[in-house]
Amino acid sequence: MLDILIITGYLPIQFKWFSKASVFDYPIFGKLLKIANYIPVDRHSKESSKKALLMARELIKKGYPVVIFPEGTRSQQRTLLPFKKGAFLIIKRENFPILPIAVDNSYKVVPS
Repeated sequence: MLDILIITGYLPIQFKWFSKASVFDYPIFGKLLKIANYIPVDRHSKESSKKALLMARELIKKGYPVVIFPEGTRSQQRTLLPFKKGAFLIIKRENFPILPIAVDNSYKVVPS
């Protein structure tokens, strides 16, 4: 849950990220996400996922780095979950560069 704040605190650049669509419904926080052009995605909708990937592609083409959490959700422990393939397809097709980032032990901060 804190990965975005951790990454924001350490990366000296402005970037965009994917967030589950329901977060955009929160009264104030959701409005700020929309204004900042963050990318809503409903993990249960292929159409939403496709729209989110197209939005990410356009933001990257405009020069905005996009942070992707390839697991698509939080792990409840220290093991990685399987990666979702959609974002990697766009990256490969468009030949976008990748900068891997790892946040270790953040699961200890907020218990499940």
